[in-house]
Amino acid sequence: MKEIHLSTIKKESVDHIFRIIAENEQVSRAAIAQATSLSLMTVGKVVDALLEHDVIVQTKESKNAAGRKAGLVRLNAEKFCVILDLTSSRFSLTVIDVTLHVLDKMEYEYSEDFYYEENIYLFLKNVKIFALRRLEWSNCIGVGVCVPGKYNEMLDTVEDSRIPELSTIHIRGILHDILSENVTLIEMDTAAAAVSNMYMIDHYMEKIVAYISLNTENINSTVLYHGEPLFGTLGCDLGKMLVRGGHMLSEVLLANGIENETFPDLVMALYNYILCVRCDTIVIENALPCTVEQPEKRLREQLTTLLRGHVPLPDFVISRDEIPHAHRGLALQMRRLWLKEISAQ
Repeated sequence: MKEIHLSTIKKESVDHIFRIIAENEQVSRAAIAQATSLSLMTVGKVVDALLEHDVIVQTKESKNAAGRKAGLVRLNAEKFCVILDLTSSRFSLTVIDVTLHVLDKMEYEYSEDFYYEENIYLFLKNVKIFALRRLEWSNCIGVGVCVPGKYNEMLDTVEDSRIPELSTIHIRGILHDILSENVTLIEMDTAAAAVSNMYMIDHYMEKIVAYISLNTENINSTVLYHGEPLFGTLGCDLGKMLVRGGHMLSEVLLANGIENETFPDLVMALYNYILCVRCDTIVIENALPCTVEQPEKRLREQLTTLLRGHVPLPDFVISRDEIPHAHRGLALQMRRLWLKEISAQ
């Protein structure tokens, strides 16, 4: 069969077809054509090319009726990416397949007997052993690193990090030295998590989307404008907002969780955040203990009262997922980079 080059087909068409396949456990060419409003011929060319590159696999549709059975396609779940998480001293490795399911995990026990950089070296050596013993590396589509600050590609270090040692460690350099593999993507945890949740929002490219993470280690936020994360004052300041008693919101919530006494502080911080950012949608990922009854309903009601119609109340999305959102965001981005690389061949 003559090889089909995706570079001859519009990128938007390839992306649209890939997204429909990714959103379904299995789907026929006819269903893809209907969902994308593309011709069956275009869909067939793209699907055949993706099959040739092992991006997808095909099975026969089971039918009792006589006649030719249509081929159903789905993402190739043997393909995976590796996520290295350096956002806390509990370094971890997570293997996520292209259907966004966790295949395997490894955690590193940090030793206070060694310096931070020595622990990084030991963790990465464990990663290499893990990969050699348990992973079929030829199926790996990329290695992503989740960091607790903004990654400076020129310096190969992490800026404004809650782990100051990362400002002097050359991330790509040290990973390549030990793993002998190139890193595909290094991303700040909140930015990666924001990207992960962005796709749940209709017309996200036309909106200002705020992503807020309430977890047991920090309170963080970032803003997506035209699909791109913004850093600085607008991007990461929710946890630093002052609430009652002159405390920062992060101090209050991390010490007490979300309860009736601290809920007004969260509401007031969100109110000030909305006034500053004027976002269209707020995505909240909460991992804190919460004893407040109907918190989503109360949050909307109290913010509506405070805003008094002067500023529109943003849409709220309370996000839940089995995979940490930063890991999911990295996996999604590496999946898109993988498709982009294949499409250019």
